[in-house]
Amino acid sequence: MTTATTATPPAQEARSLLKTLQEKFQVFRDYMPLAIGIDKQLLAQEESLNRKTLRLALGMHTNSYRYLKSMETAKQRFNLDGSDGGEVPAEHRKRATEILREHRRLKQTLD
Repeated sequence: MTTATTATPPAQEARSLLKTLQEKFQVFRDYMPLAIGIDKQLLAQEESLNRKTLRLALGMHTNSYRYLKSMETAKQRFNLDGSDGGEVPAEHRKRATEILREHRRLKQTLD
């Protein structure tokens, strides 16, 4: 007899990882603009992380409304420890504004 294993869907794993990151790191909890290469910082701290799951979790986080709202006016990015992670270029702020505008437009057409 074969036993079927129920694999956790990738999106569910990513949401679970994101919740863990938000509990562990203030930059995730407070939706602070993340430093470029934050994935490398996370992998250096926790080598057992699945790269695909991490990328999905980071995508969910960085495309969230709260994160995009913080990016609209951000001047600085942050490392995992909250230290300076570099400047936020104007084009990144502009892109966040464009994405939010598109989200609002889509929401209005659905309502």
